[in-house]
Amino acid sequence: MKALVALVAAAALSACGGSRVGQDAGPSDAGLSDAAVDAGVDSGVDAGVDSGAPDSGLPDAGDAGFVDHGAPSTTYPAYAIDWPQLQGSDAGVLAAPRFVSVTFDGDPLRAGFESFLTAVGPSTYWQTTTAEYGVGLPSVATPVHLAVTAPTLINDSDIQTFLAQQLDGTHAEWPAPDGKTIYTLVYPTGTSIELGTLKSCVTFGGYHSAFRLNSVLVPYIVMPRCTAKPSVPALSTEFKVLTGVATHELVEAVTDIDPSGGFGYQLPQSSQLAFATFAGAETGDMCEFNPAAFVEDPQLNATVQRTWSNAAAAAGHEPCVPASAGAFFTAVPTMPAAVPITLGAASLMSRGLKLKLGESRTVPLPLVSSADTQGPFSLAAKDRLEFSGMGRALTFRFDRTSGVNGEKVYLTITRTGSDPNFGGAIPFAVLASKGTTTTYWFALVGQAP
Repeated sequence: MKALVALVAAAALSACGGSRVGQDAGPSDAGLSDAAVDAGVDSGVDAGVDSGAPDSGLPDAGDAGFVDHGAPSTTYPAYAIDWPQLQGSDAGVLAAPRFVSVTFDGDPLRAGFESFLTAVGPSTYWQTTTAEYGVGLPSVATPVHLAVTAPTLINDSDIQTFLAQQLDGTHAEWPAPDGKTIYTLVYPTGTSIELGTLKSCVTFGGYHSAFRLNSVLVPYIVMPRCTAKPSVPALSTEFKVLTGVATHELVEAVTDIDPSGGFGYQLPQSSQLAFATFAGAETGDMCEFNPAAFVEDPQLNATVQRTWSNAAAAAGHEPCVPASAGAFFTAVPTMPAAVPITLGAASLMSRGLKLKLGESRTVPLPLVSSADTQGPFSLAAKDRLEFSGMGRALTFRFDRTSGVNGEKVYLTITRTGSDPNFGGAIPFAVLASKGTTTTYWFALVGQAP
Protein backbone atom coordinates (compact mmCIF):
# COMPACT_ATOMS: atom_id res chain seq x y z
CA MET A 1 0.00 0.00 0.00
CA LYS A 2 0.96 3.62 -0.22
CA ALA A 3 0.80 5.50 3.04
CA LEU A 4 -1.23 8.68 3.22
CA VAL A 5 -1.73 11.37 5.72
CA ALA A 6 -5.18 12.74 4.99
CA LEU A 7 -7.00 15.97 5.61
CA VAL A 8 -10.11 14.91 7.43
CA ALA A 9 -10.11 16.08 11.03
CA ALA A 10 -12.09 18.64 12.94
CA ALA A 11 -9.11 19.12 15.21
CA ALA A 12 -6.61 19.38 12.42
CA LEU A 13 -6.73 19.78 8.68
CA SER A 14 -10.43 19.67 7.83
CA ALA A 15 -13.71 18.52 9.26
CA CYS A 16 -14.93 14.95 9.23
CA GLY A 17 -15.82 13.29 12.48
CA GLY A 18 -14.67 13.46 16.07
CA SER A 19 -11.12 14.59 16.61
CA ARG A 20 -9.78 12.74 13.64
CA VAL A 21 -6.44 13.92 12.35
CA GLY A 22 -6.10 11.75 9.28
CA GLN A 23 -6.62 8.52 7.48
CA ASP A 24 -5.18 6.13 4.97
CA ALA A 25 -8.03 5.84 2.56
CA GLY A 26 -9.27 4.47 -0.71
CA PRO A 27 -7.20 2.18 -2.88
CA SER A 28 -4.06 2.75 -0.86
CA ASP A 29 -5.75 1.25 2.19
CA ALA A 30 -7.31 -1.49 0.13
CA GLY A 31 -4.01 -2.38 -1.44
CA LEU A 32 -2.38 -4.20 1.47
CA SER A 33 -0.15 -6.77 -0.13
CA ASP A 34 -0.45 -10.46 0.61
CA ALA A 35 3.22 -10.31 1.57
CA ALA A 36 2.46 -7.64 4.12
CA VAL A 37 -0.22 -9.76 5.68
CA ASP A 38 1.84 -12.94 5.62
CA ALA A 39 4.90 -11.26 7.10
CA GLY A 40 3.24 -8.96 9.57
CA VAL A 41 0.24 -10.74 11.06
CA ASP A 42 0.02 -13.80 13.24
CA SER A 43 -2.52 -16.08 11.58
CA GLY A 44 -3.79 -17.59 14.82
CA VAL A 45 -6.56 -15.94 16.82
CA ASP A 46 -7.87 -17.53 19.98
CA ALA A 47 -11.58 -17.98 19.42
CA GLY A 48 -12.32 -17.21 23.03
CA VAL A 49 -15.79 -17.78 24.45
CA ASP A 50 -18.70 -17.10 22.14
CA SER A 51 -22.01 -18.75 22.90
CA GLY A 52 -23.75 -17.06 19.99
CA ALA A 53 -26.79 -16.51 22.20
CA PRO A 54 -28.68 -13.22 22.03
CA ASP A 55 -27.95 -10.84 24.88
CA SER A 56 -30.49 -9.01 27.01
CA GLY A 57 -28.54 -5.76 26.69
CA LEU A 58 -27.74 -5.72 30.42
CA PRO A 59 -24.63 -6.77 32.35
CA ASP A 60 -24.73 -10.32 33.69
CA ALA A 61 -25.70 -9.98 37.33
CA GLY A 62 -24.78 -13.57 38.19
CA ASP A 63 -26.33 -15.67 40.93
CA ALA A 64 -25.90 -13.03 43.63
CA GLY A 65 -27.38 -10.19 41.62
CA PHE A 66 -24.01 -8.43 41.58
CA VAL A 67 -22.64 -6.60 38.54
CA ASP A 68 -18.85 -6.38 38.55
CA HIS A 69 -17.95 -2.76 37.91
CA GLY A 70 -14.47 -3.18 39.34
CA ALA A 71 -13.12 -0.48 41.65
CA PRO A 72 -10.79 2.50 41.42
CA SER A 73 -7.20 1.29 41.58
CA THR A 74 -3.78 2.81 42.20
CA THR A 75 -2.16 0.07 40.10
CA TYR A 76 -1.53 1.56 36.67
CA PRO A 77 -2.79 0.17 34.39
CA ALA A 78 -5.19 -1.85 36.53
CA TYR A 79 -5.78 -4.58 33.94
CA ALA A 80 -3.59 -6.60 31.60
CA ILE A 81 -4.39 -5.27 28.13
CA ASP A 82 -3.63 -6.70 24.69
CA TRP A 83 -1.97 -3.51 23.48
CA PRO A 84 -1.56 -3.13 19.70
CA GLN A 85 1.96 -3.98 18.57
CA LEU A 86 2.97 -3.17 15.02
CA GLN A 87 4.54 -6.20 13.37
CA GLY A 88 7.62 -5.80 11.17
CA SER A 89 11.21 -6.84 10.62
CA ASP A 90 14.60 -5.32 9.94
CA ALA A 91 14.10 -6.09 6.24
CA GLY A 92 11.48 -3.35 6.07
CA VAL A 93 13.46 -0.73 8.01
CA LEU A 94 16.14 1.73 6.91
CA ALA A 95 18.84 1.72 9.58
CA ALA A 96 20.86 4.49 7.91
CA PRO A 97 18.54 6.53 5.69
CA ARG A 98 19.55 9.46 3.52
CA PHE A 99 17.16 12.31 2.81
CA VAL A 100 17.18 14.54 -0.24
CA SER A 101 14.89 17.53 -0.61
CA VAL A 102 13.48 18.18 -4.09
CA THR A 103 11.86 21.60 -4.57
CA PHE A 104 10.92 23.94 -7.40
CA ASP A 105 12.52 27.33 -7.99
CA GLY A 106 10.45 30.16 -6.59
CA ASP A 107 9.04 28.15 -3.69
CA PRO A 108 9.09 30.51 -0.68
CA LEU A 109 9.25 27.54 1.73
CA ARG A 110 12.34 25.98 0.12
CA ALA A 111 14.99 27.34 2.49
CA GLY A 112 12.97 26.66 5.59
CA PHE A 113 12.15 23.11 4.55
CA GLU A 114 15.76 22.30 3.67
CA SER A 115 16.89 23.57 7.08
CA PHE A 116 14.17 21.51 8.75
CA LEU A 117 15.16 18.34 6.89
CA THR A 118 18.77 18.81 8.00
CA ALA A 119 17.74 19.39 11.62
CA VAL A 120 15.17 16.62 12.05
CA GLY A 121 17.66 13.72 11.98
CA PRO A 122 19.77 14.76 15.01
CA SER A 123 16.67 15.87 16.93
CA THR A 124 15.21 14.34 20.06
CA TYR A 125 12.00 13.88 18.09
CA TRP A 126 13.69 11.56 15.60
CA GLN A 127 15.33 9.46 18.30
CA THR A 128 12.05 9.18 20.20
CA THR A 129 9.99 8.10 17.21
CA THR A 130 12.32 5.77 15.33
CA ALA A 131 15.13 4.30 17.47
CA GLU A 132 13.09 1.41 18.87
CA TYR A 133 12.48 0.17 15.31
CA GLY A 134 16.19 0.07 14.49
CA VAL A 135 16.49 3.40 12.65
CA GLY A 136 19.63 5.43 13.20
CA LEU A 137 20.78 8.95 12.43
CA PRO A 138 19.94 9.91 8.84
CA SER A 139 22.26 11.79 6.54
CA VAL A 140 21.12 14.57 4.21
CA ALA A 141 22.19 14.84 0.58
CA THR A 142 22.64 18.06 -1.35
CA PRO A 143 19.16 19.38 -2.17
CA VAL A 144 17.84 19.19 -5.71
CA HIS A 145 16.54 22.49 -7.11
CA LEU A 146 14.24 22.18 -10.11
CA ALA A 147 14.37 25.09 -12.54
CA VAL A 148 11.30 23.85 -14.42
CA THR A 149 7.79 25.08 -13.74
CA ALA A 150 5.83 22.73 -11.51
CA PRO A 151 2.90 21.04 -13.24
CA THR A 152 -0.63 22.11 -12.38
CA LEU A 153 -1.74 18.46 -12.29
CA ILE A 154 0.29 15.30 -11.81
CA ASN A 155 -0.44 11.74 -10.73
CA ASP A 156 1.64 9.13 -8.97
CA SER A 157 2.50 7.29 -12.17
CA ASP A 158 3.80 10.54 -13.65
CA ILE A 159 5.89 11.14 -10.53
CA GLN A 160 7.51 7.72 -10.79
CA THR A 161 8.24 8.32 -14.47
CA PHE A 162 9.77 11.71 -13.65
CA LEU A 163 11.97 10.21 -10.94
CA ALA A 164 13.12 7.39 -13.23
CA GLN A 165 14.11 9.94 -15.87
CA GLN A 166 16.07 12.07 -13.40
CA LEU A 167 17.81 9.03 -11.91
CA ASP A 168 19.02 7.59 -15.22
CA GLY A 169 22.61 8.61 -14.52
CA THR A 170 22.67 11.68 -16.76
CA HIS A 171 21.57 14.18 -14.11
CA ALA A 172 24.53 14.72 -11.80
CA GLU A 173 22.59 17.01 -9.48
CA TRP A 174 20.44 14.05 -8.38
CA PRO A 175 21.93 11.66 -5.79
CA ALA A 176 22.04 8.18 -7.28
CA PRO A 177 19.52 5.66 -5.94
CA ASP A 178 21.06 3.22 -3.50
CA GLY A 179 18.04 1.73 -1.74
CA LYS A 180 18.38 4.00 1.27
CA THR A 181 17.97 7.47 -0.25
CA ILE A 182 14.48 8.91 0.20
CA TYR A 183 13.57 11.50 -2.42
CA THR A 184 11.29 14.05 -0.76
CA LEU A 185 9.31 15.90 -3.41
CA VAL A 186 7.75 19.16 -2.25
CA TYR A 187 5.24 20.59 -4.70
CA PRO A 188 4.33 24.29 -4.56
CA THR A 189 1.01 26.07 -4.41
CA GLY A 190 -0.88 25.51 -7.65
CA THR A 191 -0.01 21.85 -8.16
CA SER A 192 -2.74 19.24 -7.67
CA ILE A 193 -1.70 15.63 -7.18
CA GLU A 194 -3.80 12.55 -7.87
CA LEU A 195 -3.25 9.15 -6.29
CA GLY A 196 -5.71 6.91 -8.06
CA THR A 197 -9.04 8.60 -7.40
CA LEU A 198 -7.71 10.51 -4.39
CA LYS A 199 -7.03 14.24 -4.58
CA SER A 200 -4.31 16.15 -2.76
CA CYS A 201 -5.45 18.48 0.02
CA VAL A 202 -8.94 16.99 -0.30
CA THR A 203 -8.35 13.35 0.61
CA PHE A 204 -4.68 13.31 1.50
CA GLY A 205 -1.95 15.68 2.64
CA GLY A 206 1.01 13.52 1.64
CA TYR A 207 2.10 9.96 0.96
CA HIS A 208 5.15 7.76 0.64
CA SER A 209 5.81 4.90 -1.73
CA ALA A 210 8.63 3.11 -3.55
CA PHE A 211 9.42 1.52 -6.90
CA ARG A 212 12.39 -0.31 -8.38
CA LEU A 213 14.72 1.14 -10.99
CA ASN A 214 17.16 -1.40 -12.45
CA SER A 215 16.44 -3.59 -9.39
CA VAL A 216 17.35 -0.76 -6.95
CA LEU A 217 14.63 0.39 -4.58
CA VAL A 218 13.66 4.06 -4.98
CA PRO A 219 11.65 5.24 -1.95
CA TYR A 220 10.02 8.64 -2.24
CA ILE A 221 7.71 11.03 -0.43
CA VAL A 222 5.20 13.34 -2.11
CA MET A 223 3.89 16.45 -0.39
CA PRO A 224 1.41 18.89 -1.91
CA ARG A 225 1.04 22.43 -0.62
CA CYS A 226 -2.07 22.41 1.56
CA THR A 227 -3.55 25.47 3.19
CA ALA A 228 -3.01 26.39 6.81
CA LYS A 229 -5.64 25.98 9.51
CA PRO A 230 -5.47 29.19 11.58
CA SER A 231 -7.78 27.75 14.25
CA VAL A 232 -5.24 25.00 15.03
CA PRO A 233 -2.02 26.51 16.44
CA ALA A 234 0.20 23.62 15.32
CA LEU A 235 -1.15 23.95 11.75
CA SER A 236 -1.63 27.70 11.58
CA THR A 237 0.83 28.30 8.72
CA GLU A 238 1.58 26.45 5.48
CA PHE A 239 5.08 25.74 6.76
CA LYS A 240 3.71 24.08 9.89
CA VAL A 241 1.39 21.95 7.77
CA LEU A 242 4.33 21.01 5.53
CA THR A 243 6.65 19.93 8.35
CA GLY A 244 3.87 18.13 10.20
CA VAL A 245 3.06 16.06 7.13
CA ALA A 246 6.76 15.57 6.42
CA THR A 247 7.45 14.02 9.83
CA HIS A 248 4.50 11.64 9.42
CA GLU A 249 5.86 10.46 6.08
CA LEU A 250 9.55 10.43 7.03
CA VAL A 251 8.96 8.24 10.08
CA GLU A 252 6.76 5.89 8.08
CA ALA A 253 9.18 5.78 5.15
CA VAL A 254 12.06 4.56 7.33
CA THR A 255 9.96 2.05 9.30
CA ASP A 256 8.10 0.71 6.24
CA ILE A 257 10.47 1.51 3.40
CA ASP A 258 8.62 -0.48 0.72
CA PRO A 259 4.91 -0.57 1.58
CA SER A 260 4.18 -3.23 -1.05
CA GLY A 261 7.01 -5.45 0.18
CA GLY A 262 5.29 -6.45 3.40
CA PHE A 263 8.30 -6.41 5.71
CA GLY A 264 7.92 -3.01 7.37
CA TYR A 265 5.83 -1.93 10.32
CA GLN A 266 2.39 -1.61 8.75
CA LEU A 267 -0.03 -3.88 10.62
CA PRO A 268 -0.70 -4.76 14.27
CA GLN A 269 -1.00 -8.31 15.57
CA SER A 270 -3.99 -10.36 14.42
CA SER A 271 -6.07 -9.67 17.52
CA GLN A 272 -5.96 -5.90 16.91
CA LEU A 273 -6.58 -5.61 13.17
CA ALA A 274 -9.39 -3.17 13.92
CA PHE A 275 -6.65 -0.57 14.32
CA ALA A 276 -5.93 -0.88 10.58
CA THR A 277 -9.49 -0.03 9.50
CA PHE A 278 -9.91 3.63 10.40
CA ALA A 279 -6.63 5.26 9.41
CA GLY A 280 -4.20 2.61 8.26
CA ALA A 281 -1.64 1.06 10.55
CA GLU A 282 1.82 2.43 9.89
CA THR A 283 3.53 4.30 12.69
CA GLY A 284 2.11 7.69 11.74
CA ASP A 285 -1.34 6.39 10.90
CA MET A 286 -1.79 4.77 14.30
CA CYS A 287 -1.74 8.18 15.98
CA GLU A 288 -3.73 10.27 13.51
CA PHE A 289 -6.90 10.03 15.56
CA ASN A 290 -5.17 11.64 18.51
CA PRO A 291 -6.52 15.22 18.74
CA ALA A 292 -3.01 16.35 19.66
CA ALA A 293 -1.27 14.38 16.91
CA PHE A 294 0.36 17.51 15.52
CA VAL A 295 2.46 19.45 18.01
CA GLU A 296 5.00 22.25 17.81
CA ASP A 297 8.51 21.05 18.58
CA PRO A 298 10.58 23.80 20.26
CA GLN A 299 13.89 22.17 19.35
CA LEU A 300 13.02 22.11 15.65
CA ASN A 301 10.90 25.26 15.70
CA ALA A 302 8.48 23.35 13.51
CA THR A 303 5.38 21.21 13.73
CA VAL A 304 5.81 17.44 14.00
CA GLN A 305 3.42 14.53 14.21
CA ARG A 306 3.45 12.16 17.13
CA THR A 307 3.81 8.53 15.99
CA TRP A 308 3.24 5.04 17.40
CA SER A 309 5.62 3.45 19.88
CA ASN A 310 5.31 -0.29 20.45
CA ALA A 311 7.44 0.04 23.57
CA ALA A 312 5.30 2.76 25.13
CA ALA A 313 2.10 0.88 24.34
CA ALA A 314 3.41 -2.37 25.81
CA ALA A 315 4.25 -0.51 29.02
CA GLY A 316 0.72 0.89 29.27
CA HIS A 317 1.88 4.43 28.58
CA GLU A 318 0.76 6.97 26.00
CA PRO A 319 1.56 5.08 22.77
CA CYS A 320 1.89 8.19 20.58
CA VAL A 321 5.30 9.77 21.08
CA PRO A 322 6.61 12.24 22.02
CA ALA A 323 4.05 11.72 24.77
CA SER A 324 1.75 14.50 25.85
CA ALA A 325 1.64 15.76 29.41
CA GLY A 326 -0.67 14.05 31.87
CA ALA A 327 -1.95 10.52 32.29
CA PHE A 328 -2.89 8.35 29.34
CA PHE A 329 -6.29 6.66 29.67
CA THR A 330 -8.52 4.45 27.56
CA ALA A 331 -11.43 1.99 27.61
CA VAL A 332 -10.90 -1.45 26.08
CA PRO A 333 -13.90 -3.51 24.90
CA THR A 334 -13.54 -7.20 25.68
CA MET A 335 -14.06 -9.01 22.38
CA PRO A 336 -15.08 -12.66 22.91
CA ALA A 337 -14.90 -14.21 19.42
CA ALA A 338 -12.81 -14.70 16.31
CA VAL A 339 -14.33 -12.78 13.41
CA PRO A 340 -13.33 -12.64 9.73
CA ILE A 341 -12.02 -9.42 8.23
CA THR A 342 -10.83 -8.59 4.73
CA LEU A 343 -7.88 -6.22 4.31
CA GLY A 344 -7.16 -5.69 0.64
CA ALA A 345 -7.01 -9.12 -0.97
CA ALA A 346 -6.32 -10.91 2.31
CA SER A 347 -8.98 -12.73 4.32
CA LEU A 348 -7.93 -12.79 7.97
CA MET A 349 -9.27 -13.47 11.43
CA SER A 350 -9.25 -11.01 14.31
CA ARG A 351 -10.92 -10.45 17.66
CA GLY A 352 -14.46 -9.16 17.66
CA LEU A 353 -18.10 -9.63 18.56
CA LYS A 354 -20.50 -11.63 16.38
CA LEU A 355 -23.93 -10.11 15.82
CA LYS A 356 -26.84 -10.90 13.55
CA LEU A 357 -28.74 -8.00 12.03
CA GLY A 358 -30.96 -6.60 14.78
CA GLU A 359 -29.16 -8.50 17.54
CA SER A 360 -27.73 -6.89 20.69
CA ARG A 361 -25.00 -8.09 23.00
CA THR A 362 -23.18 -6.57 25.94
CA VAL A 363 -19.43 -6.56 26.53
CA PRO A 364 -17.37 -5.29 29.48
CA LEU A 365 -14.92 -2.42 29.04
CA PRO A 366 -12.07 -2.36 31.55
CA LEU A 367 -10.91 1.22 32.15
CA VAL A 368 -7.18 1.81 32.40
CA SER A 369 -4.77 4.71 32.75
CA SER A 370 -1.04 5.20 33.11
CA ALA A 371 -1.42 7.37 36.23
CA ASP A 372 -4.05 9.15 38.29
CA THR A 373 -6.39 11.00 35.91
CA GLN A 374 -7.56 13.35 38.67
CA GLY A 375 -11.17 12.38 38.18
CA PRO A 376 -13.28 10.28 35.81
CA PHE A 377 -13.06 10.27 32.03
CA SER A 378 -16.19 10.08 29.89
CA LEU A 379 -17.05 7.46 27.27
CA ALA A 380 -18.72 7.34 23.87
CA ALA A 381 -18.70 5.04 20.83
CA LYS A 382 -19.11 5.44 17.07
CA ASP A 383 -18.78 3.06 14.17
CA ARG A 384 -16.65 3.79 11.12
CA LEU A 385 -19.62 4.77 8.96
CA GLU A 386 -20.74 7.39 11.46
CA PHE A 387 -17.23 8.85 11.59
CA SER A 388 -17.36 9.15 7.80
CA GLY A 389 -20.82 10.74 7.73
CA MET A 390 -22.31 7.68 6.00
CA GLY A 391 -25.00 6.72 8.50
CA ARG A 392 -24.31 3.91 10.93
CA ALA A 393 -24.32 0.15 11.16
CA LEU A 394 -24.19 -0.09 14.96
CA THR A 395 -25.81 1.61 17.92
CA PHE A 396 -24.31 1.76 21.40
CA ARG A 397 -25.54 2.06 24.99
CA PHE A 398 -23.31 2.31 28.07
CA ASP A 399 -24.57 1.32 31.51
CA ARG A 400 -22.22 4.00 32.88
CA THR A 401 -20.72 6.78 30.80
CA SER A 402 -17.62 7.55 32.86
CA GLY A 403 -15.12 5.99 35.21
CA VAL A 404 -11.49 5.70 36.28
CA ASN A 405 -8.65 3.20 36.17
CA GLY A 406 -9.72 -0.13 37.70
CA GLU A 407 -13.42 0.26 37.04
CA LYS A 408 -15.48 -1.50 34.36
CA VAL A 409 -18.40 -0.30 32.33
CA TYR A 410 -20.68 -2.33 30.09
CA LEU A 411 -21.45 -1.50 26.49
CA THR A 412 -24.48 -2.87 24.68
CA ILE A 413 -23.93 -3.02 20.93
CA THR A 414 -26.78 -3.46 18.46
CA ARG A 415 -26.19 -4.25 14.82
CA THR A 416 -28.54 -2.15 12.66
CA GLY A 417 -26.79 -2.40 9.30
CA SER A 418 -23.60 -3.35 7.48
CA ASP A 419 -20.30 -1.77 6.48
CA PRO A 420 -19.56 -2.33 2.76
CA ASN A 421 -15.84 -2.69 3.43
CA PHE A 422 -13.66 -5.25 5.22
CA GLY A 423 -15.57 -8.35 4.12
CA GLY A 424 -18.55 -7.73 6.38
CA ALA A 425 -16.64 -6.73 9.50
CA ILE A 426 -17.90 -3.50 11.07
CA PRO A 427 -15.19 -1.41 12.75
CA PHE A 428 -16.05 0.89 15.63
CA ALA A 429 -14.24 3.12 18.09
CA VAL A 430 -14.62 3.67 21.82
CA LEU A 431 -13.77 7.25 22.73
CA ALA A 432 -12.49 8.16 26.19
CA SER A 433 -12.38 11.89 26.93
CA LYS A 434 -11.33 14.22 29.71
CA GLY A 435 -10.99 17.93 29.15
CA THR A 436 -9.43 18.48 25.74
CA THR A 437 -7.92 14.98 25.58
CA THR A 438 -9.59 12.14 23.69
CA THR A 439 -8.23 8.64 23.11
CA TYR A 440 -9.56 5.92 20.82
CA TRP A 441 -9.72 2.15 21.02
CA PHE A 442 -10.80 0.34 17.87
CA ALA A 443 -12.71 -2.94 17.70
CA LEU A 444 -14.79 -5.07 15.33
CA VAL A 445 -18.27 -6.49 15.03
CA GLY A 446 -18.56 -9.50 12.73
CA GLN A 447 -21.64 -11.01 11.15
CA ALA A 448 -23.10 -13.96 13.01
CA PRO A 449 -24.48 -16.80 10.86
